[in-house]
Amino acid sequence: MKNLEKIDLKEAERIYIVSNTPLFLARRLKTLPIVENICESFDGMTITKALKKSIQRKPKTLSETVRPYVYLVALSLKLDPTYLSLTTTINAPNYRWFTYISNFLNETYRPLSITTMSVRSHLMEREPSESNTNTSTLNVDIKPGETR
Repeated sequence: MKNLEKIDLKEAERIYIVSNTPLFLARRLKTLPIVENICESFDGMTITKALKKSIQRKPKTLSETVRPYVYLVALSLKLDPTYLSLTTTINAPNYRWFTYISNFLNETYRPLSITTMSVRSHLMEREPSESNTNTSTLNVDIKPGETR
């Protein structure tokens, strides 16, 4: 992914069409792989610049209408909330749900991190002569509010 403005937002457009509330839109956009890909492929500053550029004029297409919301939700997936918090100062009069979604995402922001740990493989059966120095990788995803 090299250019944010050329990203295909067909899935996001479908969600926007059926959205009857800003919260429904925000929550459904969070589930889209394209939003996660934007979050992972671009830094916060790049996404924020694209967001500001996307709201400069009145949208003429469905893609132009949903694009700022996609960027906003992508910022909410970042570990660093700095750029997300800046969105509360953005005036977007042509996007009726922008302020509401921005405030909602800022108020409910919880960082999610993925940690890769190397652990000893004590649980695997071994011959008595084998050493216990084998290690394997265990990926643990813990979502906010979830305990293990």
